[in-house]
Amino acid sequence: PLTDLQSVYNATGLYAAGDTGAGYTAGILDFFGDPYISQQLQFFDQIYGLPNPQFSVTPIGPYNPCLGILEGWAPEISLDVEAVHAMAPHANIDLYIANNALPLSAVIASIVQQGNVNDLSQSFGYPDWELSNAGSTAVEMLTILTDEYYMLGSARGITFIASTGDTGGSGYSA
Repeated sequence: PLTDLQSVYNATGLYAAGDTGAGYTAGILDFFGDPYISQQLQFFDQIYGLPNPQFSVTPIGPYNPCLGILEGWAPEISLDVEAVHAMAPHANIDLYIANNALPLSAVIASIVQQGNVNDLSQSFGYPDWELSNAGSTAVEMLTILTDEYYMLGSARGITFIASTGDTGGSGYSA
């Protein structure tokens, strides 16, 4: 049940103090899209008796939301949006859907420039071995330039949250 998730992350004290996310905007960054995410969120709300949040989908670069189904991102997007809404039921949610051909630095720069969110949850990761196998230009784009945009966003008050992937920073291994 929903209360189990809230209990596991020890949010019940926040709720008791009246902090349920009102006046807060949570950002989520995913790729490829999901053409049904708005309907799925409404259904999720109906099942769990949650209020419908102010929910928006902001594209970063051109994209075809149906690719999220083909590429396997649609379930991840549903999970991300529903988990955020379950934990902060009165928060606004901005879902950013980025074109996967864009460098991560450009995507983060766009979100920081818009400045619409209090935090940004990123449900993806790069295993360390990918960085060691990349050329110096790729490493620069993935780390140095991206880190600069993270710092600028942090200075603007955005908290960045990133997953470690399903197996941590080392990626998949035998």
